[in-house]
Amino acid sequence: MLIRICLILAIVAALAAGTLNVLQVRDKISTLATDRDTQRDNRVKAEGEREKAKKDLAKTEKDLTQANQELTGAKSEREKAVATAAAQTKRADDLSDKLAKTTQEREDAQTKLAAYVATGLPQSRSASSVARSKTRRKPLKSPTKRKSFCNGR
Repeated sequence: MLIRICLILAIVAALAAGTLNVLQVRDKISTLATDRDTQRDNRVKAEGEREKAKKDLAKTEKDLTQANQELTGAKSEREKAVATAAAQTKRADDLSDKLAKTTQEREDAQTKLAAYVATGLPQSRSASSVARSKTRRKPLKSPTKRKSFCNGR
């Protein structure tokens, strides 16, 4: 009987030790399972954020490339506009100079016309007068004739 009691005592002790171990290990196992789940969730979340960041980066690079192309286009258009403006400014200056010259020539012609009108000669008579004055002013052909003409006076 002593053996039986020892055996029962050994079985009860083993069950108590097993129960104690299960209770202590169960807490550790549940803690480890919770940690594992938390880490897995964090990893999945981080991978999702990384994928989102990659997509955002690709979109940003695409937008940047497009913005650079637009900037390049705008710069070339600006350069064309500046060149056109310079050409138009030069053209305007040239036209302004021509206008000033033409205005001066017109004023000179009006002055001459006013002088002619002040003489009071009719137009038909003035044309014949001009023709006569041209015939009178024919230059002498040789210098000796000129001298003789001057000495003859």
